[in-house]
Amino acid sequence: MATTKQPETPVTEANGELDAGSVLVRAFSELRDELLSTLLFVLGNREDAQDAAQDAFVKCWGARDQVPGVQNLRAWIFRVSFNTAKDMQRSAWKRRMKSLRG
Repeated sequence: MATTKQPETPVTEANGELDAGSVLVRAFSELRDELLSTLLFVLGNREDAQDAAQDAFVKCWGARDQVPGVQNLRAWIFRVSFNTAKDMQRSAWKRRMKSLRG
């Protein structure tokens, strides 16, 4: 019989609300499979998709003070992740062009 992993109890601030870091970690955990599938479609390679997801998490973590004001956290995470993937594509293209030039 398969057991499902129960989510950890989120950390709360003194006023009883969830702190932004806990909300962000929970959201990334819940969206992980869908996010990786989307990034895999965009980038075409599982390792790059995992790197993009990790980079996106780091970017979101750096902006976690904005989380309370975000109306659609899922859309925000996907937008940051998609932009990260596009940045990776652009930088890979520039590296290829530079190596072709000499």
